[in-house]
Amino acid sequence: MSQAELKTHYSAAELAAMKLPSIPGAVKNIIAKASRELWACRKREGKGGGLEYELMSLPPETIASIKDRLVKSIIAAPVVALPTPPATTQQLELALTSRQQTIEGARKGLLVAIERLMAGCGVTREAAIHTLLTQAKAGTLDPHLERMLRAAHDGRGRKGDSPYPSVRSIKGWRALEKQGHLAPRTAMTAVLEIPAWAKSFLTYWQLPSKPSVSHAYEQFARDWTDSPEMLPSIHQVRRFIGKLGAVSRETGRIGPREMKNIKPFVRRDIAQLQPNDVWTADGHTFDAEVQHPMHGRPFRPEITAIIDIATRRIIGWSVGLAESGLAVLDAITHAVTREGVMAIFYVDNGSGYKNDMLRNESTGVMGRLGADMRFARPYNSQAKGAVERLHQSVFVRAARELQSYIGADMDREAKLSRFKLTRKAIKDGGQSKLISWPHFIDFINQRIADYNARPHRSLNGISPDMKLAEFVALGWEPTRLRPGEEAYLFRPQVERSISR
Repeated sequence: MSQAELKTHYSAAELAAMKLPSIPGAVKNIIAKASRELWACRKREGKGGGLEYELMSLPPETIASIKDRLVKSIIAAPVVALPTPPATTQQLELALTSRQQTIEGARKGLLVAIERLMAGCGVTREAAIHTLLTQAKAGTLDPHLERMLRAAHDGRGRKGDSPYPSVRSIKGWRALEKQGHLAPRTAMTAVLEIPAWAKSFLTYWQLPSKPSVSHAYEQFARDWTDSPEMLPSIHQVRRFIGKLGAVSRETGRIGPREMKNIKPFVRRDIAQLQPNDVWTADGHTFDAEVQHPMHGRPFRPEITAIIDIATRRIIGWSVGLAESGLAVLDAITHAVTREGVMAIFYVDNGSGYKNDMLRNESTGVMGRLGADMRFARPYNSQAKGAVERLHQSVFVRAARELQSYIGADMDREAKLSRFKLTRKAIKDGGQSKLISWPHFIDFINQRIADYNARPHRSLNGISPDMKLAEFVALGWEPTRLRPGEEAYLFRPQVERSISR
């Protein structure tokens, strides 16, 4: 039985429904016990009549149980954060970091829970705070509220053993909420003073044309309408710009797509995933030249790699002459025949993935495998960070080992010299010193094996191969194809109209 507030009187039916200690389970037995022990009572108002018994005349353990259940029901109720009151002081609106937003939301939710506890139990704010912290330390607090307590803790200032904020800190949040500054101040925003001319100057500087500070200052000074003594110097302007954070500084100068590269991001939790739950794939143009398998001339092959999110293992790959749907199909075939069938295939919107050969409901490979193919939002490479980072960890690193490396960060003079040597050798009819196609396949195979055996930071220091071994030891088994299915399952199919 849940309660919104503590009542002064309870009927026998209500006491029986709550199944309290020292109280009989049947209504007639409760009435008999109340008569024997002379509980204080009053007539019950409303339909049905009967008696209601005063709370304070019940046995002490029964009173304690009722109050304890009330506290737990109030704490466990869903928390809805109150809206932030508008700021009363004039200030330049600076974007909150992801960490500030998380802490602010957690603090709002906790303040709502405390207010609810105060109203329901009739206790002071300090008593409600002590109740929350005591239950959190004892491990009896609602898990959602316990996580909010941890998230609301700033962690700066005086260090202690507890992961939860102190009573004094929580009481201080109430005052901060009234001021509209519940988010913790960063080191920058705590000392940044916004001059009166800042907003006006930023309208000249925060433009997509990206004017320099001196150019924007010239236009700002030319249109200045206040007294000349109030005009800031260009040195004051430069110091103010230097104090701004990257997001606030670049607002207006770059678009939303580029802004993602400097904004914080939310890292997805993969703790509940098992192998083959989610695969992701991406293509990469190799950063070194190799011999073409047909004519032997230099070219840069396209590598398509598939990675299992739960274990971070490279489970399948293919190398082709260029990006294509067949290269992707080859990588899927390599992965499924060796590691089993995936549940979700998470990829970008490239033509190698968004095609009928993979997606068609009747002839597509995904439908025949029973897998769910999902696409990331356009221009949102952060959503596929695992496979995007893989290019640097494996393929770019492997390309640097070859003399034909021509990556973007290589010295331009050395790159041009290498290019001239290989082209001169081809022109003179000689052989260029490039890795052959069969040796290149073996080379990439070995680098992938090295990566799968190397400790991974996101796996708490163990390798992807070891992570898979842990799942196998716990009884996990892959869903594999039946014998003979791979002979026809991965052949591209098309629909044709039959003329009779």
